[in-house]
Amino acid sequence: MTPRTARPGVRGLRTLLVLLLLFLAVWMPRVQGLDRFVTPDEPTWLYRSANFYRAISRGDFAGTFQREHPGVTVMWAGTLAFLQKLPHYAEEGPLQLGEGELEPWLRDHSTIRPLQLLVAARWWMVLWIALITTAAYFPLRRLFGAPIAALAVLVVAWDPFLIALSRLLHLDGLLASLTLLALLSFLAWLHCGQQLRYFIVSVLATGLALLTKTPAVILIPAAGLLVLVEWVRRVRAGEGKSPGMLLAFLAWMALAVSSVISSLAFTITVPSIGSLMFSRLTRPMMRSRSGSITSPDSMIGRISMPSIVPQSCSEMITS
Repeated sequence: MTPRTARPGVRGLRTLLVLLLLFLAVWMPRVQGLDRFVTPDEPTWLYRSANFYRAISRGDFAGTFQREHPGVTVMWAGTLAFLQKLPHYAEEGPLQLGEGELEPWLRDHSTIRPLQLLVAARWWMVLWIALITTAAYFPLRRLFGAPIAALAVLVVAWDPFLIALSRLLHLDGLLASLTLLALLSFLAWLHCGQQLRYFIVSVLATGLALLTKTPAVILIPAAGLLVLVEWVRRVRAGEGKSPGMLLAFLAWMALAVSSVISSLAFTITVPSIGSLMFSRLTRPMMRSRSGSITSPDSMIGRISMPSIVPQSCSEMITS
């Protein structure tokens, strides 16, 4: 084998090694001690995941709609946790649970504790976030080169705030990762030869971000602004008006939005949105915690800020 034919294989092995190291850099700080804490919103997403799983198993697509967020990707993580720890819930569980009703049902019908389900769901969230963050290396490498790309991923991997946020069964950590990948892939498509693979990755990441939380809609005007700036630059540089680029952006926007519409077509109805929005607006700012459990194995105890970090760090903060 000549050196020229060997180089692509060597580059491929080097890229695989870099990706593996970056994945471990993202994965390891997040997967440790997932059973040491509970945050206030996670039990809510766990019972919503139970409803989502039950509805999916029955083909009740309208029942999968739990909140206007819509939080679909988070509930898939919860669904995988139920499949892993409590698969028979699809046949035996109630059709729809309310706030605080999952723990009593588990206590009466199963030996599985809520924390076990929560830890399993967090594990899937950490896996997805680690994979998405690692995948951001490719558009970063296209934009800035391999060394800067690897360094940028490490900065994201070891940011304390992002580490804490991405260890939860919650929307924002996954939303941040998907938004990052969507924006970087769009920039790589726009400024580095408009390659189809970056276009597709950006569309998929944008659609998943919108299915995670509605503030991801900011990606659409942000992408439009980036296209406008590039279009003006090309016109001023005498490179032409590039109508193809504008048409490609419209296709990108249509594909991203249609992915959400197609996913939610059977789940969102006007009455359900109206009732949920009304309950959100009329809900008291301070909810009663009378149903909270305070035993060490409970889903919610007294939650303090240090409880979001590992025990050793908590001791340092409170000392």
